[in-house]
Amino acid sequence: MKVSPPVKVSPPVSKKITIKLFPQFSGKVASFTLSYSLFWFLLVFIFFAIIFLLSSVFWLPGLISKAYQEQHAQKLIDRLTSLNEEITQTKELRTKVMNMLSSGVTERSAEPMLPIFPVLSTTFSPSSIPSGLPASGFITASYNESSPFFKSPHKGIDIAVTEGKFVKATGEGVVSFAGYNPIYGKMIEINHQNGYTTRSAHLSRITTSKGERVKKRTIIGLVGATGRAVGPHIHYELLFKGEVIDPLSGGIIE
Repeated sequence: MKVSPPVKVSPPVSKKITIKLFPQFSGKVASFTLSYSLFWFLLVFIFFAIIFLLSSVFWLPGLISKAYQEQHAQKLIDRLTSLNEEITQTKELRTKVMNMLSSGVTERSAEPMLPIFPVLSTTFSPSSIPSGLPASGFITASYNESSPFFKSPHKGIDIAVTEGKFVKATGEGVVSFAGYNPIYGKMIEINHQNGYTTRSAHLSRITTSKGERVKKRTIIGLVGATGRAVGPHIHYELLFKGEVIDPLSGGIIE
């Protein structure tokens, strides 16, 4: 019986790729040996990395621009909402003015009018007795009036006037306060040194200062809507011995 010689089995040949880097001038040649599978993995990884970078270059600016446009659009929407609220408040004020006009309220002149005010002493100049209004306009809220806008009876009168118009002193006196109040906004208080005190509030600008002596009809500020106000107007108060009285009649003081 003839016996065949044993068959020699060769070990499996692993596929590898050798990468050599030759320097341009001189130096040692760098050599890297990678398996076939790792080579293809790196090749695919580099391919997708290039695709990602290219897409970032072309698409990322568009995404940023879109995000900015959305943010800008939201700001515009918020601004429009705020303007709409202001328009609504202005319409309410206009309706109130028109209702009062239809009830026979006429425009009151800023020229001095002489209500029945008690005179304490003849030593005081008549110009120190407050009279008239600080500006020409329409009376939109009367003294002691009850309204949803007021938590308590109104302590003065409101005069609707165009913003920026002059506000004048209704009598000679010394400025006892010229500054900001959380409710009255920019306000001026004048002590007329005869028991009378006047206040003009919600101004946009104050043109006098505390301690300054002002004459009757002196410009003390500009009409505005600072503090708790729904539109440009003057809140005007008249006090006698610290008690608030009606600026239009002076009240009866014993």
